[in-house]
Amino acid sequence: MNDIQADHQLNQVIRKANKSVDARVHGPGFVKVFDAKKGSISNKPTMMARMLGNRDFLYYFIKTHGKPVVISEWDFTWREGTSEVELDFYCTFEISVTTEEDAEFLVKSLGGYESPTIVLYRLIDSHLHRVLSNIYMKSVREGNSILSEFSDSQGESSKLNDEVSAGVAADLGSARAPFSFRGGFKLISAPPVQVQFSQASTAFEVSDSDVRCNINTSALFVLENYQKYKASGLKDVKSIQQYMKGALEEATQLYLFGNPYYEVVRNFADTISGDIEGHLEKVAHRIGYQVKMFQSLTDIESMELLDGMRVDVSADETEFRTRQSTGHVKVGLSAEMRVSDFDLLKRLIKPGQNGVKSILKKEVIKICRDVITGIERKAFNLSFDDKVVPQIENALTEKLGKRYGLDVNVIKVEQEPTEDALRFFALMGNTQYFELEVNPIADGGEGDIIKIESAFEIIGMSENGWENFENKDYGYRINSEIWTPSKRAELVSAVNKRIDSPKPEEIEHERRDIAIRDELADIALRIKQVVEARLDKVPKLAVAIREVKHDMDVKKAVEALVVDAIRDEWGLEIKLRAFKRGIGRSEYTAIHKSDNAHKMVRRQADLDLKQHEDVNDVILEGEKEYVKTLMERRKLLLADEDRDPDEMRDELEDIDTKIAEKMSRTESLLDLKESEKVISSKKLDKSWSADKFLLEDSSEEKSK
Repeated sequence: MNDIQADHQLNQVIRKANKSVDARVHGPGFVKVFDAKKGSISNKPTMMARMLGNRDFLYYFIKTHGKPVVISEWDFTWREGTSEVELDFYCTFEISVTTEEDAEFLVKSLGGYESPTIVLYRLIDSHLHRVLSNIYMKSVREGNSILSEFSDSQGESSKLNDEVSAGVAADLGSARAPFSFRGGFKLISAPPVQVQFSQASTAFEVSDSDVRCNINTSALFVLENYQKYKASGLKDVKSIQQYMKGALEEATQLYLFGNPYYEVVRNFADTISGDIEGHLEKVAHRIGYQVKMFQSLTDIESMELLDGMRVDVSADETEFRTRQSTGHVKVGLSAEMRVSDFDLLKRLIKPGQNGVKSILKKEVIKICRDVITGIERKAFNLSFDDKVVPQIENALTEKLGKRYGLDVNVIKVEQEPTEDALRFFALMGNTQYFELEVNPIADGGEGDIIKIESAFEIIGMSENGWENFENKDYGYRINSEIWTPSKRAELVSAVNKRIDSPKPEEIEHERRDIAIRDELADIALRIKQVVEARLDKVPKLAVAIREVKHDMDVKKAVEALVVDAIRDEWGLEIKLRAFKRGIGRSEYTAIHKSDNAHKMVRRQADLDLKQHEDVNDVILEGEKEYVKTLMERRKLLLADEDRDPDEMRDELEDIDTKIAEKMSRTESLLDLKESEKVISSKKLDKSWSADKFLLEDSSEEKSK
């Protein structure tokens, strides 16, 4: 603002005047005489002074206003003597005079030979220089730019405004007078203290591909030299961003244009990015800025292979066949891959080719398919971690490394269990109770009927049994033909009676439980058929197995029969638990036969036999109740779906052992007491062999 404009603005408050002022023309106010020589108000100039027009006596008209008068855009320049820093400001202030006392204080402060405008300007300028010099020295000590003082208020500083206003007001006497002064300073053309790039994109071409690549750059530029900024002619953030965008395009062409694709991939992070940053630093310095933050990334997907690209293949994306399989299996895996040889990588990923992760995923699935095609179904289902996972890991590491120069770290390989694998694990560890009766067919129906009680446990899969196992269908598979629409409706109805609004998974859980129970029952039925068919043909079996030796022979032979039968038909390995036979009536009659016994001996023998029968009944009844309790406990344990499988197996073995011990204890007790009181009437044929008899013609029985 020029001097005339400044005078005109301040004249609204104070100005020199003639001796008399017409209030009708100039408005309300006060006329004050100022003795410039003495620097004080003179109420009555001497007669001589008035006659001679003494220049030391100056008249001022101070106009009163109902509100403060605003004086705007006075120009100020501040320079720091030892540096290149120079700042320009606009000053806007307000001044208020309402009483005669206010007028006198104002005249004392601004009166003199020079105009009030010049005096007030110098007063403001002196305080501005004082405050800015203090701010500057503080910023130097703290390693900051003085411009940081104006970064948060669009070119204004509250500290500067407050301290300058306070200093000027004090000199004008406002601390003692009711009039006020309040000034505000705005930095003219305040430079942006910070200018930010956010994902500025520039394109470039490589020598071995027609695909245009891009780099995305983010940077932060901070003002360090205000004079260079002023000299640059740039006015605002947008112009600075445009200027630096041109520098970025220049650097892109300088350091990227015409390079081979994989040379860019190999060197971008370590070399090229640093060269681009250095170029931007030089250009930014020319306009008074420095680079505080810089990041440049390319859109080349293969760059990710430098630090490691994770490839995830979900089981839902795969479908493989094992050796000689008619069904599908699924495998999911995750692996991290890093490039070690770019020349080999070109075989798989051409320069400029996108969709790198999809390409790697397809190659991984292809390698997995080659591996799984050579794996037996049993190994896949039952030995996945031990046999399948190592083969997949080795194949991925070797083939991707040798073919395409990739270092592979396999994070995980997981199978999606097949329905038959789930069925096998559901059967594993189950112990199924069964009982059977052996009729004396070989004795013409004259011998004892022998009752056998036992249980079997599924302990594993036979060497070549998986195919036979898969061929069985009891409704476990979701697409099983056993579950006709009507049977499914019955299933849903039965579940609805136990569970309100059952979820689909709850119905499926019940369906599979039924299938497992049916299969276990069928295995038990097959065992009964095999054992009854063989033992029916053994003559005098009831008498023969009275001896412990033959009893054990029978048990071993029976177990061998049923193990072979279930292995051949189901492919499963089983073990008999708690094998127990009942005692035939003929055992007692044979023991107590004596052609020439004394009548008393006969009577005593009869009494002894009766006593033993009573004891036997009591013992058997007690043991039966105990065994019944164990069996109920066993059923409850099998029904507990939340129980850990290993804990359940251990507890089942403990229960079965106790059952076997009770049965064996009862037999031993009766045999001991009877042997003390009776004499066997017949010696057993020592040449009789259960193993030989039971196992002969086994091929014929298997075919049946």
